[in-house]
Amino acid sequence: DRVRRAVAAGKTALNKVMSKGQVDVVVAAVWEIFDPAAGEGDPKGAVGQEKSVGNLQGSAFRLAREINGAPPYGLLAHVAQRMADLQTMSEMAKFWLEIVEEVRWHWRQRKPIPRVPEEAAPALEFCALHQQLMLINVCIARLNRKAAHRKKFSDPDAPGRAPPVVGEDGEARERVGAVCPVSRGLRLLEADVEMWQPLTQELPVFTEELMRENNEMVMKTGSVGAGCQQLLCDMQAFKAANPGCSLPDFVRFYSPADWVTKGCESETEGHLSSRMQEDGNMWAELFERAVPVPAYDQPPLFDAEHVGEETVESLATIAPSDLFEQLFAAGMGVEHLSVEIVTDIVTEGDRSSALYQTMVDTAKYTSALFVRGISPSKVEKICDAYRSLEEMIATSDEQAALAAAAEQPGSGSGRSEGAEWTMV
Repeated sequence: DRVRRAVAAGKTALNKVMSKGQVDVVVAAVWEIFDPAAGEGDPKGAVGQEKSVGNLQGSAFRLAREINGAPPYGLLAHVAQRMADLQTMSEMAKFWLEIVEEVRWHWRQRKPIPRVPEEAAPALEFCALHQQLMLINVCIARLNRKAAHRKKFSDPDAPGRAPPVVGEDGEARERVGAVCPVSRGLRLLEADVEMWQPLTQELPVFTEELMRENNEMVMKTGSVGAGCQQLLCDMQAFKAANPGCSLPDFVRFYSPADWVTKGCESETEGHLSSRMQEDGNMWAELFERAVPVPAYDQPPLFDAEHVGEETVESLATIAPSDLFEQLFAAGMGVEHLSVEIVTDIVTEGDRSSALYQTMVDTAKYTSALFVRGISPSKVEKICDAYRSLEEMIATSDEQAALAAAAEQPGSGSGRSEGAEWTMV
């Protein structure tokens, strides 16, 4: 990070020289948004969650979800704010390409994008861009974790490493990808050694678009193979962690309900359920096919490398109309958050006030008007509604300041604390 900041300083100095002392506002804005310390001043957890603001309950976050916007403290909200400050289309285009380049840098360096949840599944109630940024961070986290697992389990001196399994022939077979002994104290039936829990692959995560594509593929092909593939991978990981194991061992670990112990004196005297003993049982066939392979060496159920790369590159090809519509939705969350905070100050948290009710009605009006492909006339109506609300707040604030001044003779006609505020 220090090297990167030094490079940033060099870029800034170069921009000054090239622009005769004027720093490139676009580059400066991008670096501020992606600062490594970005988000440290935001309320804890506010990047992806609804948080209380004063005596209110986060109506800005509710509005953001209703119009499929983005969290008001998140990266897209900051992008929307900065984009609104730019004057020309060329500046806006340059700004977005710089944003994409920064996202690409974070992806290639396997560093999480700031102001975006680091490892939460994409929140489908927000816009596609926010979902994509969340997906990229998930992919980064999984790739980093996979590399760490491979390093940890390949180190023979790593603490907590599973002991080898000694077979009947006296040969020691190494456990691979074994996390810890199974908590129920189970032992392998034939080898009579501790059963170890294997490291298994993580389930796929989807944005709304990826989920739609996956469902369409399943409907077209009639495929139900994903579940079978997951089961096969788990069997392979179990075999790698427990050399010499059998299908009953795996069933005892993975599906205890299919291990019948009724009437038995001990758990090990049980037997497979009737469905597990049927001819052509899928579990038996898959277990026979499964070869011992730890999770980090298996073909991925969710190819984080491929999905992450495609998602990053899709940001560079987004249609301008889609980009600005989603940024407008993100910007409305920021606007409403500003209104919410100031309303709380002016009304002293009084929810029964006319000003508070007007704020709530404005949010409902915005939610009712906002649809995909929103027309310019509806955008203008939403903006007009918030201009009117701002004027009401300014008037109420001025009246409060005058009332306070009247109660304190000789104090002058100054404005109340918090009166000097600027809407985003």
